[in-house]
Amino acid sequence: MAALDRSSRLLDIDEQEEPKANSNPNQLRNLTYGILVFVVICIIIALSVSLSLLLNKNQQNVASQSSVQVLNDNIESIEEQLLLSATHTEQFKQDFDKLQVHLRHSSATALKNILIDQERNIQNMLTILNASMRDLAIDIPEGEDWYKNYGAQLTKVQRLSMQREELLRLLQTGEAQVEQD
Repeated sequence: MAALDRSSRLLDIDEQEEPKANSNPNQLRNLTYGILVFVVICIIIALSVSLSLLLNKNQQNVASQSSVQVLNDNIESIEEQLLLSATHTEQFKQDFDKLQVHLRHSSATALKNILIDQERNIQNMLTILNASMRDLAIDIPEGEDWYKNYGAQLTKVQRLSMQREELLRLLQTGEAQVEQD
C-alpha cells in the first residue's frame, strides 16, 4: 500500500509490517518537550497579560484617584463658598431688619404721620368753613353769588388737600405714585 510522508512523497508501506511504538525515542522526547514548552509559553503569556492588566489598572486607579481628589477639592471649595454666601445673606437680613426698625422709628415717618393728621384737620376745617359760608350766604342779601365764588375756591382747596393726604399715604406705605389728571 502506498502512503504519503511529511514531505508529500509517496511511500510504499507494507501492510504486514506494524509500526513500532518505540521505534523513534527522539520523536517521543521531542513531543514531550514541545508540549512542555507550549505549556510554559502559555503560562508566561497568561502571567504577562495578568501583570500588564494589573499594572495598567493601578495606573488608571492613580489617574482616577487624582481626578476624584480634584473633584473633592472643588466640592469643598463650593461648600465653603455656599457657607460664606449663607453667612452674608444672614448678615444682610439682619441689617435689613435693623434698617426697617430704624425707618419705623425715624423722624421722617413721624413727620409724615403729623402731616397726614394736619391734612385731615385742614379738610375738617374747610368742611366747617364751607358749611358756615353757606349759612352766612343765606343770611346776607345777594350772598348766593358770593357763596358760589368762594365755595368753588373752597372745594378746589379741599380737593387739593385730599390729594396731598393721598400722596403722603403713598409715601408712608412705599407704594408707587399714580398720577391722575
